[in-house]
Amino acid sequence: MNFSIKSGSYIAVAMLLASCGNMTTQKNQATNDTTSTVDMANVAIVTPLITNTDAALSTQVQSIYVDYLQMQSALAGDQSKETAIAANHLNTVMDSFKDSTLPENQRQAYETHVTAIKESAVRIGNSKNIEQQRIAFEPLSQHVFDLLKSFGSIKPVYESHCPMAFDNKGASWLSDKTTIRNPYFGDKMLECGEVVSMIKK
Repeated sequence: MNFSIKSGSYIAVAMLLASCGNMTTQKNQATNDTTSTVDMANVAIVTPLITNTDAALSTQVQSIYVDYLQMQSALAGDQSKETAIAANHLNTVMDSFKDSTLPENQRQAYETHVTAIKESAVRIGNSKNIEQQRIAFEPLSQHVFDLLKSFGSIKPVYESHCPMAFDNKGASWLSDKTTIRNPYFGDKMLECGEVVSMIKK
């Protein structure tokens, strides 16, 4: 009886891995290099809404994105402590920035997103449970994405999506590379997902 239950579990896991692996197998190069190649014809291109961003604000947005990327990488590596450190640093970065001198349209666009970003980052920074961190990372990803859709980034921003995250509800994340490193599954299904859009100035 126990053997059959375990066997069934192994089969279920194998099916999950196979179904998700199909998304990236065709994109991976034939060598041992794990860099994926993306068919850009299937990737939506997003142009930032605001041009001529204030220099200080541009630096701030980039700092937020850098801390976000550190969280994404730590979650993909199943590193709860490092995730919390990056989240707490992000909170410090946001607290230290003064936006009162910004052009009004840029100040409003920035403030629209930073409160929600901070709320998610605080939850991540205060948690030692990586699964709880992953839950808070999903709305954080959406709010950082919205911020970058307003102001852009120095380099292209890639949005990847995993339809199997959170019991098949699906979730997205951002990266500065096309390589899939899934922050919602970590080592369990690291390459599950595909690039669906790109922010490019």
